[in-house]
Amino acid sequence: MCSGAGQRAGSPGRSLVPALSVFLLFVAVGAGGLYYDQARRAPVKRAVPGSASVEGAAKEAHQGPRRHPNIELPADVIAFLDQLGEQAEAAPDDIELWQKLARARYRAGLLNRRHMPGAAQAVEHLLGLDADNLEALRTQANIVYDAGRYAEAEAGFRRYLALEPRDPAVTTDLASALLFQGRRAEALATYRDAVAADPQFFQARFNLGLALHAEGRTEEALVSLEKARELAEQPEQVRRAEEALAAASGRAGSAAGPSSNATTDFQRAVERLLAGHPIAGSKITAFDWKAGARGEVIMRGFPMQAMPAVVRNKFKSKLNASIAGLAAGHGVAGPITLELVDEASRESMDRLDGKELVGAFDPQP
Repeated sequence: MCSGAGQRAGSPGRSLVPALSVFLLFVAVGAGGLYYDQARRAPVKRAVPGSASVEGAAKEAHQGPRRHPNIELPADVIAFLDQLGEQAEAAPDDIELWQKLARARYRAGLLNRRHMPGAAQAVEHLLGLDADNLEALRTQANIVYDAGRYAEAEAGFRRYLALEPRDPAVTTDLASALLFQGRRAEALATYRDAVAADPQFFQARFNLGLALHAEGRTEEALVSLEKARELAEQPEQVRRAEEALAAASGRAGSAAGPSSNATTDFQRAVERLLAGHPIAGSKITAFDWKAGARGEVIMRGFPMQAMPAVVRNKFKSKLNASIAGLAAGHGVAGPITLELVDEASRESMDRLDGKELVGAFDPQP
């Protein structure tokens, strides 16, 4: 997926959260059950949400999609995919079976890109059987879009819209594909078409606001972003809309970094470490130190609870190892307690102590 003003309506710069959510579903209900259930359902709407950083939208619009790290799928998921593939190969004219295979491989590819070539092959076969299959057309366009082949994605989205012209998510995706080709006027007009198709569609309003601001049309951007905030239903949508509004209106405080009451070199070193983290750093809004090595790290929209255990533990292991090194370098010998606090609920999501899981993921000799 993409990032910046031209993201698709169901997942811009694909956030790790949707991928983790699907991964948790694999674990909760089992691979076969999950894929069989999904094989009977309509495809998920995926118009790209857009970057929360309005100021960087124009630059990001030329960089293409950001990729989340590959997630290794459980063995039962791989076995299910292999079995489904064998069944489809044995029934080359079975449209329903090839549609299930295309959907399953594509969903797997969203978690681990190694499965995308197989998804593309299944989709191509399905379109050979059913040239007007809407899900296949949408999936094929998504695949080439995520690969940065925006002209091909544009053609795919237009082919879909010729059959289903009032789909606001695909219209938003088409606008994003146009934007990434540098066709800004066409992209703006197409975002407006998406809004006209569904005035209550958050993603079209939000992407339009980002694109308008990137063009320097601040007042129009603020109107669109205000409306997007009104339409936001998910906490992440609310957060993105508020951050975009703050940036567009000149109220963003991110340049100054998180607020802090640090008084020691150790505290300031820990803050630099955490604020510089490639995933968690941008989510930190404040550091609140209660004592020399005890404090709270206030975070906004950080999906700690959505992380699979192995991802969460690796995250903590690496940071605890670094914090332990800082403590040794600054002569801090006592216990360390850093609560990771959700800004909205004010509840602790987890903690760092400079000890837990340190070395647990080091390469084995």
